[in-house]
Amino acid sequence: MSKRKQGNDDIPIVEKLYRENQISYTSAGGFGRADDEREERRERITEAIKSRRDRAYQHVPIPDDCQECEAPLGESELWDRFNFPVCSACRDREVRHKLIHRTEAKERYLLKDCDLDLRKPPLRFISKKNPHNPRYGDMKLYLLPQLEARALEVHGSLEKLEEAKELREAKRESVNERRFEKKIKTMRKDMRLAEKPMVLKKQGHSHTFGPEVYNEKNDTYSKACTECDFVTTFEKM
Repeated sequence: MSKRKQGNDDIPIVEKLYRENQISYTSAGGFGRADDEREERRERITEAIKSRRDRAYQHVPIPDDCQECEAPLGESELWDRFNFPVCSACRDREVRHKLIHRTEAKERYLLKDCDLDLRKPPLRFISKKNPHNPRYGDMKLYLLPQLEARALEVHGSLEKLEEAKELREAKRESVNERRFEKKIKTMRKDMRLAEKPMVLKKQGHSHTFGPEVYNEKNDTYSKACTECDFVTTFEKM
């Protein structure tokens, strides 16, 4: 099958930046100029994606009124950044209009990348430096009410979203139980091996152990050599 050759002019700017941003392992080492250049390229990629997404909203007409106070919209940071018609005076940064990190948004509302990036219209976001390490790349922050609306589109209702969360949690618990059972089986197998009659060599003497004895006070078991005074003590699961 032949592949159509693309010229440089046919490649979208985002793809060009992505190709340029691929890490070269020939110069791996400590942080330096190469790391700064990669960070700059990451920023350019994020900004290119954001600008491309924002352009889709440029021709959306500005509403007359704020949906909270129903007064003329006036100055609105939420409209400028997210096309959300709430004036700056009504914005509730801590609760109703807080910003949610992309990873948290996907976890809380069971959203996939395609739900955020490909489903129309793609959700707008703002970028901020990662507070833990600026070299990790910028964080993408989304507006809470827009995420809630997108979750309703994907799942159909809040009830179905909760059902999907419960199903996911049940699957997680099932996986954890299987891992725990496997661990217990391994421990029991090791204990059975330890319970077999042991032959220990000490100063040319081979110990031969008799029947095990249970010590109720210490919840332990012991075996004594039938030929000398040596005693070994052990526990059982």
